[in-house]
Amino acid sequence: MFGLFRKRKEEAQPVAAASPSTDHDKDVLERIVPMIKVVEHQGTGLQHIELPEGDSPISNVFAGDLIVMYAEDLPDRFAYLSKKRMRELGLNMDELHALAIQNLPNRIPEIQLHGSAPRFMLTAGGNFEATLLLHPTLWDSLAEHLPGTPMAVVPSRDLLFVTCLEWEEGPAFMKEMAEKELEDNRYALSKLVFVRHNNSWIVDSFHS
Repeated sequence: MFGLFRKRKEEAQPVAAASPSTDHDKDVLERIVPMIKVVEHQGTGLQHIELPEGDSPISNVFAGDLIVMYAEDLPDRFAYLSKKRMRELGLNMDELHALAIQNLPNRIPEIQLHGSAPRFMLTAGGNFEATLLLHPTLWDSLAEHLPGTPMAVVPSRDLLFVTCLEWEEGPAFMKEMAEKELEDNRYALSKLVFVRHNNSWIVDSFHS
């Protein structure tokens, strides 16, 4: 589970996100962002803390072994929203998701493209690289660099590699990047390859 974690620092122990004063609810709404996370499986050795249902952080299905969580983007940390806090803000799940996606472009640092066509690495400050999969306009703007169907892997929170399905060596490149050895496994995400289809992402099951 997740609660608070400091940006670019070691994640804190999972706790429920703090509830700010209702006078600040408008500011809170503007700071809510989505965060791509991985489903935690039993046997990972991670410590789990059981929370009451209303205090549990909210999660939504993304694709494969990835989920979307929602957090308040504070200057030095992210505070994950609980179901109770969502209700206090007057939101339902669909509204929360739409709001977080809408806020995302305004909350992330400058997106940089590294490499050359048809394979790239994208960076965005170290916290949002994987979450760029949810960016509402990024993938259309990348069309000139990635003619065809985008493929992506997010082996960790701060790594996003992309190419296009039509490139003959694309699937092999994606698999290589997905299996990339990480310097810090605390932020590991997925070894799956994802393909963009109808403005969403699905697991590539054709080149496994």
